[in-house]
Amino acid sequence: MLSDSRLLEEVQAEFALLPDKMNFKIGEAAKLLGIKPHILRYWEEEFSLLKPRKFTNNQRLYFKKDMELLILIKSLLYQYNLSVKGVRKHLSKYYYELNHKKSQPPQKKQTSEAAQKLKDLIEEINEIKKSVQSEANLIDEKRF
Repeated sequence: MLSDSRLLEEVQAEFALLPDKMNFKIGEAAKLLGIKPHILRYWEEEFSLLKPRKFTNNQRLYFKKDMELLILIKSLLYQYNLSVKGVRKHLSKYYYELNHKKSQPPQKKQTSEAAQKLKDLIEEINEIKKSVQSEANLIDEKRF
């Protein structure tokens, strides 16, 4: 049975082990994943989310996002023993969760911090308003 959180943690852990490069040629990507380059070309045909960039010399370049997707595909196929059809069925869900999970927790913390800062600013503005109003009242009293 597939454990969503375990799968995503495994993919993120393996992704963290990749060299700090912007892109990988097909041979490099295959070697890092422990598979043959022809398997990567086959996966390109089978999984529409996988679209490496091809340059003028027709050389494929896999960017970091592509590598993350490749790790996910490999895990689903080899560790969880899903068929290509099964991977196709679940791939977009897991890929979305993987990318969504990265940005989710810090956002909640930032939101609560931002809300507190906003409350503090509103308090400060209200105090400034009171101060300005009292100064305006003093000026009006001196006129009359």
